[in-house]
Amino acid sequence: MFMSNTYDPNKSSLFSLGTKSQRLFSDSASGHSLSTGSFTTEKSVSEKDEKLGSVFKFENGVSNSTVISLEKSKLFGPRKPNPFDKLDEYILESIFILSDNPALSKISSGLFRISQCTRTQVKFIKRNIYPREDFVQSVFYSKYPRIARKEKLAIALIKNGIDINQGRGNSIYNRIFRYKMNDALFVMLRLYKKVKVAYAFNTLTPNLNPPDILKENNYYSIFPLITQINIMDTIKKFELYKDQNIKTLLTLIDIKTIKLDLVCDCGIPVEDLFVKENRKIFLYRSLINNLSLDELMKMAIIKDQPKLTRYIIEYVEYSRAQLEDFLSKTSPNQLGMSSSQLDTSSNKACTVVRLFITELKGKEITEITKKSGYY
Repeated sequence: MFMSNTYDPNKSSLFSLGTKSQRLFSDSASGHSLSTGSFTTEKSVSEKDEKLGSVFKFENGVSNSTVISLEKSKLFGPRKPNPFDKLDEYILESIFILSDNPALSKISSGLFRISQCTRTQVKFIKRNIYPREDFVQSVFYSKYPRIARKEKLAIALIKNGIDINQGRGNSIYNRIFRYKMNDALFVMLRLYKKVKVAYAFNTLTPNLNPPDILKENNYYSIFPLITQINIMDTIKKFELYKDQNIKTLLTLIDIKTIKLDLVCDCGIPVEDLFVKENRKIFLYRSLINNLSLDELMKMAIIKDQPKLTRYIIEYVEYSRAQLEDFLSKTSPNQLGMSSSQLDTSSNKACTVVRLFITELKGKEITEITKKSGYY
């Protein structure tokens, strides 16, 4: 399951569990010759190819490879038909999923193709991986990094109701940020849940957070699935301050602007809305946004990220004094670092700050000249 795009029965499966019995079974089912428990090695086959190639030259329009293939069939006999190739896709998918054995994807081209389908991968993982302990789930993704990085699979698992926090360090939540799956992040941030809430109507002190839904005398509110997220901690943990991660950073920062239509997006009937005028809501209305551009600016300078440094300066429009203060606060002495640990002379982000300082100095001189009447 989940291998490269080209089926090669001679190569070990990406999901191969590594036991001798499984390897023997896999190659036996593939129609490979077996002798007293050992395989014909690639080296021995290549040596035979060389010998055959030295005898059979390109003659009468027939290439060496064609002659060698014909000669091989004489040496090894015709390839045995694979019984799995006679089965339809539905049966192959069922066999693969119920086997709970990823190495099964190696024994036929049909099983290999089925194992590549995201739909099949979701069924396999939901049945065989997520019911197990968090540690086992985490090991699975560590063992198969290509699966851990597959964005389409992450999105499909989210839409199939898999808990984004299962698997601890290798949870969907962590992998989305770690591997910068921006499309999956877009989907994940819009996940919501309907929660029953207590509500007492009071005309004297109206509730600042009224419920979204009233159904059969019960009150409900829509909350994001991610109820607790510290923006600055997330930026630091997953290094979103790096220039190459700006798209992920901007998607996260934009979290407070996410709006949902209770009817269109959440499927709430209009008649069940508590306040008809409040049909559109900000999903993260209760989130405390602790984003600090000053702290992010300092981080970008220290980590030498010139692009992010420039973006922040252009947005905030810092004064010359403020920019000089940033340079002083990010100096090696101020940070308790040696000049070798933080070389500001080669730091491109520091260069960007100095260029803005020079530009602001020029503007200040121009303003002074204008006021003095010499311009």
